[in-house]
Amino acid sequence: MRRAIRRYGTYTAIIALFMAMSVVIGFYILLQERLQNPFASTYTINAVFSASTGLTPGLGQPANVAGVRVGEITNSVLENGRALVTMSIEPSRLRHVYADATATLFPNTPLDDMEINIDPGAPPARPLPSGATIPIANTDVPISSDQLLDGLDGDTREYAATLISSLGVGLKDQGPNLHALLEDLGPTTTQIHRLTAALAARRTDLAEVVHNLSVLSQAVASRDRPLGQLVDAGDATVTAIAGQDTALRQSVALLPSTLTAAEHSLGTATSFAQQLGPALSDNQAAAEALPRALHGAGSLLKVATPVIAHDLRPLVTQAEPVVSSLLPTTRTLTSVTPYLTSAFHVLQYTSDELAYNAGGRRQSYLFWLAWFVHNIDSALSAADGNGRLLAGTLMVNCSGLLAADPSIYSLLKILTAGNPLCKNP
Repeated sequence: MRRAIRRYGTYTAIIALFMAMSVVIGFYILLQERLQNPFASTYTINAVFSASTGLTPGLGQPANVAGVRVGEITNSVLENGRALVTMSIEPSRLRHVYADATATLFPNTPLDDMEINIDPGAPPARPLPSGATIPIANTDVPISSDQLLDGLDGDTREYAATLISSLGVGLKDQGPNLHALLEDLGPTTTQIHRLTAALAARRTDLAEVVHNLSVLSQAVASRDRPLGQLVDAGDATVTAIAGQDTALRQSVALLPSTLTAAEHSLGTATSFAQQLGPALSDNQAAAEALPRALHGAGSLLKVATPVIAHDLRPLVTQAEPVVSSLLPTTRTLTSVTPYLTSAFHVLQYTSDELAYNAGGRRQSYLFWLAWFVHNIDSALSAADGNGRLLAGTLMVNCSGLLAADPSIYSLLKILTAGNPLCKNP
């Protein structure tokens, strides 16, 4: 068995692959030939037509709604001298067909290949169940050329034949131009269709307007006396306004300046309002504490009132002459006060500089002032009969001293009795 699989396994796999490809291709071909998918969700709607010329079920002739394919024609039978056409509708494209729906046979090619245009209707009409039928009163079929010609008399037929013959002569070798003309007329006919549809809707709206105007006119006619009173009152109002035209003119003349002042005031009020909000927020805590403060101040005022009335008032009365005599002195002090203020500012600045301590090893000037006074006292500690002597130590470097003036060596030699401290340069 394993030897057979090893020997023929490749050929078996190739055959299985070709079989699978054949199944897929066959299924695709059947779909292109409009094979009904048994798993597809559809529902059927029937329509009764007076004739079904050009309908050939099974060729995928469409059932459209507003030019969009929603299904296809699946069957057409003769029943009581009329054509009963069955359509298969896809629910994903058309959920419901209503009882007021209409259907029209329409040729989609010059060879009279037919399609059905459906107007599905709308609520409040009831939805039709699957298998329901649109009656012949709601269907229409196109008029064929034979029916049109049968309705003409002999002379009209001859005129029509002459017209067709003349058209054949006039359009000889003009097929491409006629085709181009019809293509160019396509957008125009589309716009004309929209225009006529709008006019048809306008006719309905116009009828409603006329009806509403009729109702309004009847209502106005029944209220003629209140309308007369309204007109009289309006006339009196207009007359009163006309008598105040001078005042109105003056008011209108003052309006620009008033608006300018109002605009300026509103601008100022805007900045005030912007500052008022934070100010009120800051004062909120004080306002909340104010009732408690006023409550506490009540007991204080009860105690302070007798003191002010019996002690402080007599003291003020007695001090009034003294205050009057102090008035000239106060005026003089007022004139000197600015200079005193400047002097104290300088004194404050000096004190701040002396007392400032930067921290760390850097001490204030007051700290070093104590050391300075101590050093001065040490330097002046010696004295003789003539008074205090300034004691000190002079420290110099020989090389630096001799470099400044070499002649100093001779002086040093004299001062040190021939033994100078510094060597001869």
